[in-house]
Formats: sequence, C-alpha cells, structure tokens
Amino acid sequence: RAPAPPRAAAVAVAKRRRRKQAPPPTYDATSECEGGVEAIMHVEAAQDGSLDAAVTFQVRSTDGSPTDGLELHWAVQRRNSDDWEGPPPTVALPAGSRPFGDGIATRTPMGAGGRFDLRVPASELE
Repeated sequence: RAPAPPRAAAVAVAKRRRRKQAPPPTYDATSECEGGVEAIMHVEAAQDGSLDAAVTFQVRSTDGSPTDGLELHWAVQRRNSDDWEGPPPTVALPAGSRPFGDGIATRTPMGAGGRFDLRVPASELE
C-alpha cells in the first residue's frame, strides 16, 4: 500500500479539480429602448465544447420601422456588482465597435438582421 500523500499535495490536487467550471446557462433578456426598439440578449454555452459563452445581441422594431444604421450602446456588469465596466480586453469586438468616450460604454453598429455576436472566454465568466 502506498503512503498517503502529504496534505499540501492533496489540497493542490483538489484545487486543480475544482477549477473546471460548468458551461454558462442559457439566459435571455429583453429591454425596451427609445423609439419603439427592443434590445434582445441571448447567452448560451459555445457549441465547440469549450466553457466559453456565446452572446447574441439583436434589435428589433416594435412598430415595423427598419433597424438599419442602429448602434447598441452597452457595457458589462459583473455578478454581485453595481459597477459598469467596458468589455474585457479578451473579447473580440465586432467590426465598427468603438469606445463611447466615458471610459466604460462601447457603441457597436448592428450587423445584418439587426444583430451581432460576441464570444466571451471562460476566463471572464464568474
């Protein structure tokens, strides 16, 4: 019978095992915006087996008006925090995205069909 590993080694093994996260849950949110527009956010686990999250933002008009040329003004709020932040540097932003100027928010033009997609690395998920 092999001797028991030192306690520090057992703790290190337990910590390594604990680091594996569950994929993010599916989450949907809809916000009413000015001018008869709704902003919709859909979050789900990336489909490649990683622990990353796939986020889709979409805008749609509630009165049938075109959504061409609209931009989404957005920021990130971490769980259990009231503070807003800009997107993490590890998130590749869609073409045309730019800082709003307040040091926090980002403006992103809506793509074809009034939508754009982001991939959030697992390292940024809480």
